[in-house]
Amino acid sequence: MILTGALIISTISLSGCSIGKDREQEEAYRSEGIAAFKAGDYQTAIEKFDLALEESKGDTSELETDIIYYKAKALVENGDPESAIGIYDEILEEDPSDSNVWYLRGCASLAAGLIEQADTDYARAVQNAPNDYELTFAVYQAFKDAEQPEKANAALEQALAFEEESEEDLCRKGYICYLLDDTQQANSYLNQAIEEGSDQAVLYQGMIYAQTGQREEAVTMFDRYAEEHADDPDEMLDLAAAAEGGGLYEEAIRYYSALREMEDADGQAVLKGLIASYEGSGDYETAYTLLEEYLQSWPDDESAQKELTFVQTRR
Repeated sequence: MILTGALIISTISLSGCSIGKDREQEEAYRSEGIAAFKAGDYQTAIEKFDLALEESKGDTSELETDIIYYKAKALVENGDPESAIGIYDEILEEDPSDSNVWYLRGCASLAAGLIEQADTDYARAVQNAPNDYELTFAVYQAFKDAEQPEKANAALEQALAFEEESEEDLCRKGYICYLLDDTQQANSYLNQAIEEGSDQAVLYQGMIYAQTGQREEAVTMFDRYAEEHADDPDEMLDLAAAAEGGGLYEEAIRYYSALREMEDADGQAVLKGLIASYEGSGDYETAYTLLEEYLQSWPDDESAQKELTFVQTRR
């Protein structure tokens, strides 16, 4: 898997000795940096990662590489993608075939507004990782988020030329055609994938049925997927989101409600989805009640606070 979004940046050399290294302190600073990053305090995160790297004394183990990646991500999020690009360049001098770093450099280039440079970076990433669908989807999403639909679709179209080595490859190509609004070809790939045993293709087929207004067929596919993944909170969350996204709010409410009974489910994501589904169904009274419950657990969620005000006017 690729490292999404992009971790990284470092001011230390990629070579050196580890004399005097304090690994315990290095790991402590790394943990503090990650905590600050997750809290959105990117400047503090950068400072903590720098302190961690100082403790490394120039060592280049997996720990230091991880810290460097995180620092670069923090730099991008803190509005300094140019510095992150510099760090990626340093790494690429050591290994110009690292597709992950080319991808991350592309993300930093996008953040810096260098669209064509990002396109070049992503092309190098794909060149060094042939037939990597996950990388393709990441590039697609990056360009989509940057409001570059033509480049996003071009990344997907390129993946249609990948070799088909399994039913999952057929499934992925079906999903690509779905994203490209080629429903006919998507159905062709997905039906073949389902025949060959792809479970994921069942979910994608349901999404297409929902998109094209074939409600009964969509529900059949979604329920079939639910039966296979009834004990998997991550898969069930994907299913609930797909039903919600396809406008099948009754089914989405059913899936989200089942998730609320699962101990390992992401409670915040589940409750958010359930609220949105009740809103979509027109049941603003229940949505309001759930929003109040949500804000008891996550009182600092400003978007939820605004949503509560909106829903209150619809009750």
